[in-house]
Amino acid sequence: MRKIILSDLFCSIGRALLKKVTPNLRAVTVAVSDNTTFEVFYYYDQAVSEKEKELFDLAKTEILSDFPFPDYKTAFNVEFLKSTDRVPNDKFNMYERYHSK
Repeated sequence: MRKIILSDLFCSIGRALLKKVTPNLRAVTVAVSDNTTFEVFYYYDQAVSEKEKELFDLAKTEILSDFPFPDYKTAFNVEFLKSTDRVPNDKFNMYERYHSK
């Protein structure tokens, strides 16, 4: 197994998100738990449309092509946040929409 190089992971996620961010997407974060395992979290304001599901799957495919199984263990999660909830700050932030306080 190869080790995750953070700069490669960050570039992969950033590239995968290009032209796939919708107004409903509030943030994307990533948690790296060891040298070969990471988990990507997508935070949305409300229910995800079919188009957003398609964009999520395209981004996921691009990331997985850079970090293929079995060399890497990955997970992708979709979560919903109320407008008053803050994006969790215990992970690396890959994208966050401006939110006035």
